[in-house]
Amino acid sequence: MVGRGAAAPRSSAQMRHAHSTSRAVALRRRPRLMIEAIYAAELLGIDPMREPQHMWLAEEALSLELPLGWRNYRDRQGQDFYHNELLELRQWQHPKLSYLIALARTFQARDRIAHISSAEFELRQAAAMRGVSPGAAVAAVAKATAVASGL
Repeated sequence: MVGRGAAAPRSSAQMRHAHSTSRAVALRRRPRLMIEAIYAAELLGIDPMREPQHMWLAEEALSLELPLGWRNYRDRQGQDFYHNELLELRQWQHPKLSYLIALARTFQARDRIAHISSAEFELRQAAAMRGVSPGAAVAAVAKATAVASGL
């Protein structure tokens, strides 16, 4: 039961809406520059030209909120660092940034697997149309790929 004057608990949908609304207000005040998005993408290991589908991660990296218990400080040289008193941790990198880097790598690996799978499928189709054993065709491409990559 909620007492008088106390706010009712908010659902996750309400909290997401509040976050997106505050983000929209912030972007109206100062839209992101393209160079900021490119820098954030490079920081996450994303190539904006080859992987535009992952640029949403770069946008997320530009508007990270600190997790509970973390505080942002500035040292004498003017560099930001992050401190969590409960965990007794200090670090230069934003606490959520390593998560986004891992997420970008996961998506990139998934894309590579999907690309290899589709290329292998096309190769098997072409081999079948030419009467070549699909296994032999795949083995030949794997060998050529290994030679090209220096393995």
